Amino acid sequence: MNFAPESTGIGPYTSQMAVELAERGYDVTVLTGVPHYPQWKRWTGWQSVDGFEQIDNLKVVRFWHPVPREGRLAARVVMETVFGVRSVLYLARHRLRGGNTVVVSPAMISSLLVLSFLKRGRNPSCSIAWIQDVYSNAATEVRSSHGLVSKSVETLESRMLSAAKYVLVIDDRFKEVVQRLGATHERTRTMKNWGHLGIAEPNRIRHFREVLVGSRARRIVLHTGNMGKKQSLDVVVEAARLADLRSSPIQFVLTGDGSERRRLASMSEGIDRITIMDPVDTADYPSLLQAADLLLLNEASGMMETALPSKLTAYFSAGKPIIGATESGSITHDTLTLSGAAKVVSPGSALELIEASLSLLADSVMQESLGDAGIQFAKTLSGVVDAANIIEKCVHDFDALASVSLSMEENR
Repeated sequence: MNFAPESTGIGPYTSQMAVELAERGYDVTVLTGVPHYPQWKRWTGWQSVDGFEQIDNLKVVRFWHPVPREGRLAARVVMETVFGVRSVLYLARHRLRGGNTVVVSPAMISSLLVLSFLKRGRNPSCSIAWIQDVYSNAATEVRSSHGLVSKSVETLESRMLSAAKYVLVIDDRFKEVVQRLGATHERTRTMKNWGHLGIAEPNRIRHFREVLVGSRARRIVLHTGNMGKKQSLDVVVEAARLADLRSSPIQFVLTGDGSERRRLASMSEGIDRITIMDPVDTADYPSLLQAADLLLLNEASGMMETALPSKLTAYFSAGKPIIGATESGSITHDTLTLSGAAKVVSPGSALELIEASLSLLADSVMQESLGDAGIQFAKTLSGVVDAANIIEKCVHDFDALASVSLSMEENR
């Protein structure tokens, strides 16, 4: 569902992977939706019903689907169902059931519909589920739904994972999660997200600092990307309120969009030390990161095994110190600890967040150390070439198994 021109979240990864596979000589067709993330509304200029694009060697087919402004579960079910049904109809109409297929979750329901359709085909084909977030964990950890709904989500996700020939996860810890839900050990692979940050421009860095703090003697603590329940950004607003009361030399900045943005903006009225701004485009994103003094990653309390925020690869590559508000022992916590690029605090505490930020801003040696560690850690992350190799190996392994199976059938 997420693809270029979306510049944050999952879109950059799906886009770069499709281009990489096409460059290897594969005939790649991308079935995607209308750009809507992280704003959760159709982007200006993308209001038409359907669309077809030729991007380099890619055939990109876009399907219209509803976009729920608030991102509520019931509305997301409708959005993903419409997208999934339209994808299945396209595959059937163009007789593409026999091709190798990669589905990306989110969106889970549309992935389930496509995989179920492929499973009924006579010709064996390799189907791969590329898991970025675990829906059933989100329903439980974010407490966004009651028990019956959570159980239903878990059942659907289990069916989706069982229907795929291979399951790719973005961290080793997710292997245990998806295997509990039905993915087999033998066909689960780790394919980590990779860095995709461009080059910052000095003029744009100065522009963003001027816009955000001007001549005021304040340091910028920047959070980018989605503003939803998983990010639980109320605590940042409260930290900014405390900063006002203390006249602290700090400016919290939330850039992006999402289901919680309007409520956060309402909460922020009258608070001087917080700025909420629209997301920037891909070209400006590196400059915005460089304009900050600290990069903030904030998660809701209780988040353990739901997701690993995609923004982290960009944060590491930017070489800026990171403040990570996340649960001890969570996948995000372990990744930040392993990187050595972050000062980690408990989620949900405005006091701890502001004190940790001010402490780090007062220690230039620690800032440099964390920033350097982030750059070094980013170099250890696999690139799109390595990731594409994993997908390609899944296809080759499946073809080999299919050949053995066919040979055994012929010899009976």
